[in-house]
Amino acid sequence: MKRPPGMVPSLAVVLAVAAAGCIDEEPATIAGPDFSVMADDAGPPAEISVYTQNMWLGGDTGPLFTLDFSDLPAVAQAAGAFYQQVQESDIPARAAAFADELEANSPRVVALQEATAYQTGVLIPGAEGLSFIGMEDGPNLVVSLMQEIAIDNLPYSIAAILPTTAIALPTGLPTAQGIPALGVQDHLVILVRDDVQVHGTD
Repeated sequence: MKRPPGMVPSLAVVLAVAAAGCIDEEPATIAGPDFSVMADDAGPPAEISVYTQNMWLGGDTGPLFTLDFSDLPAVAQAAGAFYQQVQESDIPARAAAFADELEANSPRVVALQEATAYQTGVLIPGAEGLSFIGMEDGPNLVVSLMQEIAIDNLPYSIAAILPTTAIALPTGLPTAQGIPALGVQDHLVILVRDDVQVHGTD
């Protein structure tokens, strides 16, 4: 099997997406494909298969929202526990399983939520508050999925990717370098099968 080339953006349909709230539990098995009719100015309506999935952050965010964020040790402990869950959820393995679903169902358009990337680094105090400085990349669901798509030689590419929620959580007490922290970047992602003609994006 081949290792992945670079990701190639393309797009076929005009899609509007909106961010949704995080979930605290692992989602059920992927559902789809569903079928709907989409109009094309160049011809009659065409039937197109659309697959959608919440990819799951990988950990339970619930405890984080019960904390007093002025209590740095408690926040750091909860953030560390959340990141441990993320790592144990095995994002590369979950991406491989999702690629198998794509191969089995072959939808023309794929819509993903909570396609999340993680990074460890430090929070640095400044005139406008704390700034997160990333130092080491962690699990990245988009990268892992595109690697699996390339390995399996599946005919999909990224049509659109929209960064949504970005947060940084302290994972330790202050040091001379700053406050150890976890950076979390959420994405909405649209993939299209290579036989879908690209007209534009929105």
